Amino acid sequence: NTNIYYNSSDNNYTYKDTTDKENPNKQIKHADYITKGLMQELSFLVTSTQKVNVRLWYNVVDRNLPSYTTFVSKQSQLDENLKLNADWNYSKRNLNSTIRLGYFNDKLNYTDSIADILSKSTIKTFIGESDNIYKFKNHQFNLGVNFTNYQSTLFSRSNNEDTTYYHDLTKLAFFAAYKLSLLNSKLNYNLAIRKEFTNQIEIPFTGNTGLHYQLFKLLAAKVNANTSFRQPTLNDLYWNPGGNPYLKPEQGYEIDGGLELNYSKNNFNVLIEATYFNRHTTNWIIWLPTNYSYWSPRNIAEVYSRGTETKTELSYAKKDVLFKIILNTSYVLSTNQKKINENDNSVGRQLIYTPRYSGQASFLTTYKNMSLLFNNSYTGYRFTSTDNTSWLNPYYIANLKFSYNYSFSTINMELFCSINNLFNKNYTVVSNRPMPLRNYEVGLSINYHKSKKIKSNNQLETIN
Repeated sequence: NTNIYYNSSDNNYTYKDTTDKENPNKQIKHADYITKGLMQELSFLVTSTQKVNVRLWYNVVDRNLPSYTTFVSKQSQLDENLKLNADWNYSKRNLNSTIRLGYFNDKLNYTDSIADILSKSTIKTFIGESDNIYKFKNHQFNLGVNFTNYQSTLFSRSNNEDTTYYHDLTKLAFFAAYKLSLLNSKLNYNLAIRKEFTNQIEIPFTGNTGLHYQLFKLLAAKVNANTSFRQPTLNDLYWNPGGNPYLKPEQGYEIDGGLELNYSKNNFNVLIEATYFNRHTTNWIIWLPTNYSYWSPRNIAEVYSRGTETKTELSYAKKDVLFKIILNTSYVLSTNQKKINENDNSVGRQLIYTPRYSGQASFLTTYKNMSLLFNNSYTGYRFTSTDNTSWLNPYYIANLKFSYNYSFSTINMELFCSINNLFNKNYTVVSNRPMPLRNYEVGLSINYHKSKKIKSNNQLETIN
């Protein structure tokens, strides 16, 4: 499977500056970018029970970074990513074993000729993992191990001074999971534990457990509980500028539960899910804006998150026609529970950029090879200061997409046309970063595939 892509854009969209009453119509400048890359996947059926996959992804993004002030920007960034992955899969009777190997090389070069800043960072990651699943009647066991090593190099030049930093992080993890199915699969129980070791800090046991029970033919209930531990990443600790080497690791626990209703009759289907979650986290790591031009991470002593999530799907399908309506809603309260110092006014306040209310609604209809998708999303107020005295207004965005699929021989083609921000709304996702007004997109996707039939174990199989 081969995928080659190239994307070039001036990215000079217009927006409205609500703070400038005399000249609100403005245009983004110095924001052009080029994205190009290659994705390659090779799969080998070694025997009827063994399969090997090899994957490569090479991606380059060269972009200029705009300034949203009256000053001319001379900032640019070059990202280069190389990702290699291979896995071996063995499956026979009740045993399924997988060994995975991965190597990632991520580079980021940032320059600002006006401020005389040059920053080059490289992170090399090596991952080795094995997991083994064994099924016996209504029991399922999973045992595995994971090894991960990160090596980062950061070179920076500012005010004619050169500095170079080297950092290394190694993790070794063992995990085990168990799943039990009873009452003709009406009752399912799972339990998982994980233990990690690193060359920096000690990590406690973590795990999760859950129960899923089919109460009635149409109604099911679920409940889950888990503990978590998150070690600061190399970016959290050492990103220059802004990294915080004094960060503490996150620790937390979460409990959630909900109901699922699934009803089908003839060509009509209804799916309704409702979930309530309750999460406590100590030393929450969050990136916050500073008095300088960059952000920096810090720990919040204790964060209490709770809320509800719902998902509703209504669909009707008959022959060549499909109608589907999807509605997702979310209500989240995420508040700081403890003061860091006496001047900390964030206690009891919502975390920044975390909306209390958000939702998404979509309508999809297809007829033979044609489809029409109307998507709407709503994002509520988001506070931009920890004491909640400043905020961003809610926004509602609608998108419309039409697509047509055509296949012949070994070629599949999709022609699509999209109208993004259909109602031309003026909005920002991050403070002082205006988003595009109404914009249009037309594209053609071509997919080539060829099937080969082979004989394996006296059975005819098709490989795509």
